[in-house]
Amino acid sequence: GSSVVTYRIADMQAGRYALADGSGYSNMVLEQVDIAYYAAMESSQSNSGGFADSAMRTHIENYYTAYLPQDVKDAISEVVVLSGTGGGTTSGVSSSNNKLFLPAECEMFSNITFSVGLSESPLGQFDYYVSHNNNSDRIKSQHSYWLRSPQSGNSVFFCKVNQSGGIGFGNPISTDGVAPCFAI
Repeated sequence: GSSVVTYRIADMQAGRYALADGSGYSNMVLEQVDIAYYAAMESSQSNSGGFADSAMRTHIENYYTAYLPQDVKDAISEVVVLSGTGGGTTSGVSSSNNKLFLPAECEMFSNITFSVGLSESPLGQFDYYVSHNNNSDRIKSQHSYWLRSPQSGNSVFFCKVNQSGGIGFGNPISTDGVAPCFAI
């Protein structure tokens, strides 16, 4: 449409995500600077299966991708994204192949509070948030937004960045911001 969307380089660590076709690794990750839209993570009160089995994952791929310009779509790599398995577990990850995805708790924050942590992204915090590690640097539209991490040891909640830029969690049927990332 006529909207202007701004992305920034969130990470330049080569090898953060494996390419879905097995041919190598991503070179960088870009993130949307602001919230794209608002949606529920899931239609039920469950985090079972983590991001890989979430309605949000399907929604981002089917809904949001359609609004991207063709040159952006052509540059995006399909990558393997890990998330906790949810369902009350405290360890383990599920994987999914994605062109667009949400960041994990450990990619946004230096300290892990609610998720299975580095199991979701072994390279840890995105470069941008290593050097911009204040809560104010994570604020998008003064509204909370979803992360792909299910809350560890809990069978309902997913992590999110709250409106003040801190870590929080929410019921997946709640409507919160969506700010997708992609790798190239």
